[in-house]
Amino acid sequence: MNDTKRIMWTCPQCQGLTEVEVTFPTPAQTYGPPEKRYPASDGEINPEECVRCAFPIDRDIAVDQATEELRAAKEYAAEAGADPQSEEP
Repeated sequence: MNDTKRIMWTCPQCQGLTEVEVTFPTPAQTYGPPEKRYPASDGEINPEECVRCAFPIDRDIAVDQATEELRAAKEYAAEAGADPQSEEP
């Protein structure tokens, strides 16, 4: 199972924005029945270059950005859910 997240990547070359779909890396499943085993995945990004100037998008930086955005969203959701009195009536 691959988890994905869409991010907006800012090109360091032209400062243009590109929507990038990040598929997160997954560790290998090396135990259990053969049908439950699978190799590790390094993850993927799509597209692999800026749509304006074709500057290559660094996969590791895109994965880090997507991971940070997910972490921040989870923290925000946890804080919002933990304090119901902070919501407007």
